[in-house]
Amino acid sequence: MEFTSIPGVGEKTAEALAALESPETALRDGDVARIAAAPGISEGRAVVIARGAIRHRHDDPGGWAVTDRAKEIHDEALSLLRNRAVTDHARRRLATLYPSETPERIAEVRAWAARAMCRDPDPDVLAALEGVSPLEEPSDLRV
Repeated sequence: MEFTSIPGVGEKTAEALAALESPETALRDGDVARIAAAPGISEGRAVVIARGAIRHRHDDPGGWAVTDRAKEIHDEALSLLRNRAVTDHARRRLATLYPSETPERIAEVRAWAARAMCRDPDPDVLAALEGVSPLEEPSDLRV
């Protein structure tokens, strides 16, 4: 992947991204934390890069929410979602969402949201928790 083909990525940023282990995967997955691990890239900049990579992958020109009010509604909705996120990873991942009219991007986000709402643990999680036992009730002893 040619990093400079991603909107907002110039030569310096491309060099920083190249320092990552499997940067293509981080960009494809919109992994803000991994992108931010590149030298000189802040978390905010990583969000912009991740969004640019996603737009590039979907050939999405952006600009769907062009009015100030549309941008305000999007920002408020995204803020509500991020406030409800349980993990930092989820908050970072939510930051990569943007208004899009590209059918492939809409389908991708819908599938991602459906997987996120699934509450049934997968076999790997069950195997990892197999040896965990419930906590014992605390005694009445007070110090």
